[in-house]
Amino acid sequence: MVAERKQLYEWSHLIAESSDYTSDDESDSSSDGVNHSPLSPVRFSAKLLPLRTEQTVAAIVRRRQAVCMWLQPSKVQRRGTNRVEPIFCWHDHIRRLSAKSFKLRYRLDIDAFYKLLSIIWDDLLVDGGMAMRRRNGLLISPQVRLAVSLRYFAGGDTLDLMLIYSLSRGEVYSCIWTVMDSINARLKLEFPALDDIEALRAISDGFQEHLRQKVWRGQVSAIDGVHIAMRSPGVSVVDQKSYYVPRKAEFALLCIAVCDQRRRFIYYDISSAPTTHDSMAWANSDLGQKILAGQLPPEFFFNGDAAFSLSNSLLTPSGG
Repeated sequence: MVAERKQLYEWSHLIAESSDYTSDDESDSSSDGVNHSPLSPVRFSAKLLPLRTEQTVAAIVRRRQAVCMWLQPSKVQRRGTNRVEPIFCWHDHIRRLSAKSFKLRYRLDIDAFYKLLSIIWDDLLVDGGMAMRRRNGLLISPQVRLAVSLRYFAGGDTLDLMLIYSLSRGEVYSCIWTVMDSINARLKLEFPALDDIEALRAISDGFQEHLRQKVWRGQVSAIDGVHIAMRSPGVSVVDQKSYYVPRKAEFALLCIAVCDQRRRFIYYDISSAPTTHDSMAWANSDLGQKILAGQLPPEFFFNGDAAFSLSNSLLTPSGG
C-alpha cells in the first residue's frame, strides 16, 4: 500500500505540472459545455500542442485517467470496446452489509474475519507487476482475496464470484489457492497433550455448560467421519480406484474429524482409504492409537456415533 500511495503522489504532481501549460484564458466553466476540471484529460491549450510531442500528451492523458480511477474506485472499468463493468470496492461492500448478513455470507463475523486476515496478510500481498498484468491494472486487496475464498468454501459458484468481485476466472482460483495454502501453513490444528489435565478439564467444563441437565462430565471432544467428494485424482496417485466409493458413486476422501465444545476442529486425519469403516480409520490415526492404548486419563472420554466402537474412552449410542 505504501508503494501505491507513492505512485499516486507522483501521478498527482505530474498532473499538476501538466496543468501549468494551459493558457490563462481557459476557464473551468467555459461556454462550450466541455468539462475542463483539473483531472479532465481534455484540458490542453491548443496553442501549446505544437510544442509538445504526441507521446508526451498521450502519457499525461493516461496518467490523468489513472488518477481518476484511483480517486473514484466506484466508477466503472471498460473491458473490450463496449463492455463496461463496475469496479469492486471492499469498503463500499461491507458498508452495505449488517453484522448478520456479513456472517451469513462469509461464515465468520467481522472480528473473526479480520483476525484471520491479520494472520495470513503477508501471504496475500502481491507486487505491482502482477497488478499491471490485470486488465484494469488494479491490485486485488488481501481483504478481497480472503472474501472470495470464504465465499467459495461456503458453496459459492465461480461464475457468481467473478460477477460480484469483478475478477476473471483465473483470478478467482488464484485467490482460493493462495488463501488455502496460507491457512494450511499458518494455522495448526492440535489436540491438547493427553497429559495436560488442565487443558482437557477446560474442554470438559465447556461441554458441560452446554448441557441442559448437566448429566455427565468428562467429555473432551466430539468425533465423526465424513466423505469429502472430489474428482478422480488421476495419475497423481498410485491407485486412483482406491479413492472411489461405490455406494456413493463418487471419488472421495475420508476425514475423521474431532471438535471441541465450541465446534472448532482440533484434530483431523485423512490417511485412510475412503472405503474404510469409520472405526477402523479412527484406530489407524495417530490420536486414535494413543486413545486406544489407554493414554487418555480415565476421567475423560470422547463422544461419537454408532459408527465407532464403544469403549472406556469413547462413548457411543447403545441399546439397553
